[in-house]
Amino acid sequence: QIWKIQCVLMASIKDEDTLIRDMAERMMIKFEKYLSDYSVVLALGAVLDPRIKLTSLEYMYEKVDPLTSTIKTNEIKQKLYTLFEMYRRLHTSSSTTSQTPSSITRGESSSHALTKSLFN
Repeated sequence: QIWKIQCVLMASIKDEDTLIRDMAERMMIKFEKYLSDYSVVLALGAVLDPRIKLTSLEYMYEKVDPLTSTIKTNEIKQKLYTLFEMYRRLHTSSSTTSQTPSSITRGESSSHALTKSLFN
């Protein structure tokens, strides 16, 4: 849905009506401000959604900005690989240890490390 909004805004920026064009430009500035904070989270969610997957995400990136679509797609792929590897490590270490309060605490700190590695 966010991709559709972005496409409508991009089309509206090229509108002949100056009122529509000016409004779309102001909206796009706000849209990009908020989207930059959440774009990775939304992209990861889209790839994990069985209805969308990575090929649809690639298509959406291509429609929005063909010059950076490959870079953005590769960034999301790398973050997915990082996410999988971190979960694999957590699962491997948690299956060999018992569930004590200290292992739960380690899980929380591992979760924090996962978040930092994905979004920084």
